[in-house]
Amino acid sequence: EWELASSEGAFTAKSAKVTPQSYRGSAALRALVVGNILLHVARSGREVRDLKYDFGADSYGGTDRTILAAHLFEERRITSWTYQPSPDSIIWAACDDGSLLGMTFQPEHEVYAWHRHHTDGKFLCVCSVPGNDADTLFAVVRRGDRHCLEVLAPRMRNQDVASSVHLDCAMQYRGAAVTSLSGLEHLEGRKVGILADGAVQAEREVKGGKITLDGPASVVTVGLPYTADLETMPVEVAGEGGSSVGRKKYISAVNVLFRDTVTAKIGCSFSRLEEKPWRTVEPYGSPPGLYSGAHRVTVPERARNMAGVCVRSDAPLPMTILAIMPEVEVK
Repeated sequence: EWELASSEGAFTAKSAKVTPQSYRGSAALRALVVGNILLHVARSGREVRDLKYDFGADSYGGTDRTILAAHLFEERRITSWTYQPSPDSIIWAACDDGSLLGMTFQPEHEVYAWHRHHTDGKFLCVCSVPGNDADTLFAVVRRGDRHCLEVLAPRMRNQDVASSVHLDCAMQYRGAAVTSLSGLEHLEGRKVGILADGAVQAEREVKGGKITLDGPASVVTVGLPYTADLETMPVEVAGEGGSSVGRKKYISAVNVLFRDTVTAKIGCSFSRLEEKPWRTVEPYGSPPGLYSGAHRVTVPERARNMAGVCVRSDAPLPMTILAIMPEVEVK
């Protein structure tokens, strides 16, 4: 990585000065600029590094932004990537194994976190296109022997659960109430999830490009269901006896701060989760409303050296987590 500059401002063939900044090498992918930081993929394709000016060293230096998620890059390389500034400031990267990785990156707050996404197919290429309200992510996905141009669904607006999309390879119908839908040939033979007027209906198999609904609905989203999992790092606390590393810890309860959430499953392992629906005073026959606020869940768990918190959403409904606060006892 080189710096091309000149003490005279604009450089010419005589005044140009080329100075190496680092010797790690870069892959044949365009670098991304986020604020005043430059991100580039290392020569191996398995490492994302940043470059920013260091006044003390009077040069550009950087850090490895994959160090905390190295397991995601052990057997895959980045082949295409893009930056989606709005609404969540995410770096999206398609890998050679067809998976999609994302890095939520807010350098001014020193926040960066990687997440992995799978689909019934392979991601080949990604591109972010600026928009009026938010930037739109487009992806080329190979599904079977076909290549599809797909778009990442926008974030839910105005707490309109019925219009939100939390299904993969989905299509949405809006209009007069219907009891069946057609035009689903791209999902032929697959079991699909259904969100009808904000309520989850039983999965159906697409036959002849059609499905039948449990009842009439005017806003229907149909697509492949998926499971969203969140698992924290092992919980460690410091007390009067020092660090809890190596000592058994018991998580008796978990406090989770939600925003605009309909349902969630919470526990200390994905094999033992407690489901909490938010239905309270909604009229009979209507879907449950959104919940925002803190919720405490008692979890059945034994003391372990490595204890963490797991949260799962396997319904086509919105879930946003703002904070996770476990109640921990050190044995």
